[in-house]
Amino acid sequence: MNLTNLTLEELASYVCNELGKRNIKVVLSGGSCMELYTNAMYSSYDIDFVMRYSYSVNQIEKNMIELGFQIDGKYYILDGSKFFIEILTPPVAVGDEFIQNFASRDTKVGTLKLLTPTDYVKDRLCGCFLHNDKHCFEHALAVASKNEIDTNNLKK
Repeated sequence: MNLTNLTLEELASYVCNELGKRNIKVVLSGGSCMELYTNAMYSSYDIDFVMRYSYSVNQIEKNMIELGFQIDGKYYILDGSKFFIEILTPPVAVGDEFIQNFASRDTKVGTLKLLTPTDYVKDRLCGCFLHNDKHCFEHALAVASKNEIDTNNLKK
């Protein structure tokens, strides 16, 4: 399969699925979630995954290399692709809340696990308040305006 022709969602799905086959569970977060949840109203070339469990750097690197990626600092890159992947250490959390339930999206290359729209909004609001980042507030609003948000969960 030519990975360089895949969209952001497809490449993220492929990596999530292939790592899952190798018993490495990851969840999509960050700007790529925003891109998917806003129908590309905002764009990101950075595909951020968070490990659900702790894996060694060597285990991650070995598997990403087997999938065709090269290591460039903290990123995994693919020749000919505009996207780059970062795999962050666990836990999957928003503030001090550990996240256990995830959204999923099926693509032609596999199933992608990602933060729910509600958890993404909570994550961006944390960024807004903890880091005084106004862009995070804009991102939270953009995702909330285009997706169903669990307001009771958000209020907690």
